[in-house]
Amino acid sequence: MALYSVYHPDLVIQPWHVYIAYLLILWTCVCIVILLKRIIPYLQDLGLFLVLVGGLVTIIAVAAMPPQHASNSFVWTNWVNQTGFSDGVAFLTGVLNGAFAIGTPDAVTHMAEELPNPKRDLPRAVAAQIILGTLSMFAQSFPLGSRPVFKY
Repeated sequence: MALYSVYHPDLVIQPWHVYIAYLLILWTCVCIVILLKRIIPYLQDLGLFLVLVGGLVTIIAVAAMPPQHASNSFVWTNWVNQTGFSDGVAFLTGVLNGAFAIGTPDAVTHMAEELPNPKRDLPRAVAAQIILGTLSMFAQSFPLGSRPVFKY
């Protein structure tokens, strides 16, 4: 709804709009799971590809777009926390979004029963998630050049 409202600024989002969007997404997912279950592995591969390529594109865009980058000291010392939370909570909340985007070891462990060789595959899957999450976190936290600071 928020993305739609970007292109239609005169729209006032009502609760029923959000509910209808929720139902459309819910029933689309239900239909895919029930009717198109054979494509789910391909959707998973597509999702992984989009997460990795999207992260890379974001890093390149953030590093290349601004004509002048802020200095490293400016980025880490001159930011204003206007959330109402302490600085530590605000920082960790911002970092948490990346954790949800990549996934957690919990998601892999729930699929342990479905793995062909869980004794070997489960530790590999957990390690792959942690390594991939760590690498993507560092890539997005420290892109080529310093990030610009946006103050609202």
